[in-house]
Amino acid sequence: MDGNDLSGKIPSIWHQCKELVELQLGDNKFNGGDIPTDIGNLTKLEWLYLSSSNLQGIIPSDIGSLTNLQTLDLSNNSLQGEIPSSLLNISSLRMLNLAKNNLNGSLPISTGNETLLEELYLSWNFFTGEIPSFLWSMPSLRIVNVGANHFKGNLPEEMCHHLLLLEVFAVTDNQLEGSIPKSISNCTSLKGLYLSGNSFADKARIMNRQNVMILVRLKSYM
Repeated sequence: MDGNDLSGKIPSIWHQCKELVELQLGDNKFNGGDIPTDIGNLTKLEWLYLSSSNLQGIIPSDIGSLTNLQTLDLSNNSLQGEIPSSLLNISSLRMLNLAKNNLNGSLPISTGNETLLEELYLSWNFFTGEIPSFLWSMPSLRIVNVGANHFKGNLPEEMCHHLLLLEVFAVTDNQLEGSIPKSISNCTSLKGLYLSGNSFADKARIMNRQNVMILVRLKSYM
């Protein structure tokens, strides 16, 4: 039901749809309603798409009950508040897209379970604090975009010791400082490194690795 100009509010009928595996309600014109909490009853759900649907309110912690969820896309709405810690405890989650909302606060400092997360998009929000250290120990991560927020602090030297599959890393337009970790050279799959709009001490470092030139002073990646 993507892109059908649906209006009104998303109904609370999901307790009756427990066999549902995929739910696509993106690109609609809902009247600024909340995400129904009873979506948490869809325990067989693997794909949930609610992007660009004029949603407001908070992300319900009930989504953390979707233990088979692999893809969650809530991007380009007007969601507020913090990311519920239960969301990052979904061990089956492979793609999380919360970009272009009004989310704020600090990210959870840890996850309760090992995760298969491959893609993380949190750009264009109002997150604060430091980028949580659990990200640096997720070996399956390929894409990280946390640009256009208010993150501060340093990138740890050990950030690429485990991220051997990392292809894109974007932290543009935050409040990060310090040196660019030398361990980035361990990220042998890296194709895009986007660090502009911060206060790094060595902005112009260029790495030449496997015939790939990466300049850290690049345009924003969105």
